[in-house]
Amino acid sequence: MLVILKYNHKLFQRVIEATALDIDLDQLSQGVNTLVGDQGVMLSGGQKARVNLARALYRNADIYLLDDPLSAVDVKVSKHLSYRSIKDYLCDKICILVTHQIQFLQDATKIIVLDQGKMIQMGTYNELISSSSSFAHLLEDINQQEQQQNAANIQQQQSIISSTYSEKEDKDEVMNNIDTKQQGAIKWTVYTSYIKAGLGCIFGSFFILLLLTAYQATFMYSSWWIATWSDDESHRYRNFN
Repeated sequence: MLVILKYNHKLFQRVIEATALDIDLDQLSQGVNTLVGDQGVMLSGGQKARVNLARALYRNADIYLLDDPLSAVDVKVSKHLSYRSIKDYLCDKICILVTHQIQFLQDATKIIVLDQGKMIQMGTYNELISSSSSFAHLLEDINQQEQQQNAANIQQQQSIISSTYSEKEDKDEVMNNIDTKQQGAIKWTVYTSYIKAGLGCIFGSFFILLLLTAYQATFMYSSWWIATWSDDESHRYRNFN
């Protein structure tokens, strides 16, 4: 980060904090002395962007041209860089920031709107949004997109919650439908429930009555047949004697 500049501990620590590199240095095995490889091969894209920004801040120049350093980092870090590096650290410097992050434009003293590399508008934030300009329409479109995205995120979260609740109901239903086991004689309620489920109440009753009649007739016929067979055997035995 220092390149050919002399080390100034106070300035170095201030730059590290402004570029949110203090947390990254704590995670590196050798801290500030860690070798990151040729062209920073060991660093992520966001870390490379912040190291380059820190190198520029450490030089303490009068004019800074920053080519969208906020795009390579997440939302939290981009807010930190915007307020601590640009708005605070470079408050007394001339800073030209190229960015697509329109949420930070309110802090700019002057805004230049480019289209296909050509300047189409220039003014303060309030001047641009108060006029029916391309910048105002751009902000309106982006706000609508953000609202649609937020609505989609809310709908997705509700869908996840509904799905989770449905899964819980299914589990509860499965738990309620677990078969029970009993030992001993089978109750008549089991028979009646089984017949009602399969045949219906009226037809089931008629069918049971028919089965009982057939059972009784079969039992009586078997008793009569045994009695008749016994009598025939007795007569045959007597005749034989």
